[in-house]
Amino acid sequence: MIPGAEEWSHTSSSSAGVLVVHGFTGNPSSMRELAQAFAD
Repeated sequence: MIPGAEEWSHTSSSSAGVLVVHGFTGNPSSMRELAQAFAD
């Protein structure tokens, strides 16, 4: 596992959700900032 490339999830009381998917050559860290913005 590449350090910083671990999966990330956010738990909330909201019933809405967003699935953020990186590209073929990407990894979870490339989308983490966007995912955290959705979570806020």
